[in-house]
Amino acid sequence: MPVQLCRRPGCGNPPDGADGRCTRHRRRELATHKARHPWTRAYNDPEFRLARSRLQSQPCAQCGKPAQQIDHITPLADLWETDQWPARHQPRNLQPLCLPCHSTKTRKQQSQRKP
Repeated sequence: MPVQLCRRPGCGNPPDGADGRCTRHRRRELATHKARHPWTRAYNDPEFRLARSRLQSQPCAQCGKPAQQIDHITPLADLWETDQWPARHQPRNLQPLCLPCHSTKTRKQQSQRKP
């Protein structure tokens, strides 16, 4: 049986996950992804955490069921590199949603974004 190696070219380490990469390269690629997409760090922002704690007890803005997630009304990807980025966590851009409503809204936005 052939020995499997990390899928990263030139790496001789064995993979330790289902993605075929070793721990070192999985962490490096994750860090690279986060550096390329700064809005992924936005969820650890103290302003967002404060807004999330205030909104989590409210019902879903679309169906009225208990909310499980906080949604950016204008997606972070649309705000990035605009003059509106500093307002990304303002209450007027956040709404509580249940998981099904949030998933539906996200799928709809992603399908509209694709050509």
